[in-house]
Amino acid sequence: MDVSEAKRLKELERENAEPKRLAIWIECARLLNSHDVVRVLDQLLERRGHPAIINGHEESFNGVLRDGCLNRWAFVAVREAQLVVESWRRGYNEERPHGALNQITPAAYAAGVGHAQRAAA
Repeated sequence: MDVSEAKRLKELERENAEPKRLAIWIECARLLNSHDVVRVLDQLLERRGHPAIINGHEESFNGVLRDGCLNRWAFVAVREAQLVVESWRRGYNEERPHGALNQITPAAYAAGVGHAQRAAA
């Protein structure tokens, strides 16, 4: 595959800016236009309600996604990218402890584990 072809893959990331820091959606395609962005945001709104404001946490998340996943792969096909990125997203949420969440995973924090730890302290 030509390197220039690999650079044509686009991604739309959405991290929950609330304290849970869950990676809630990553859309991969050769082209993402404004209609795609609106479609993804509408789906998120339907599934998760009104999103929190975009802030520095999302910018940090974009860097983590790029360094931890996207820069490590030369995707041959969009489907391959979708599978790899979804696997990375699950690992990010379910396996990777987060320093700002007292070293628990975002999924555990969202499930209330972080609240129980604070209450016990």
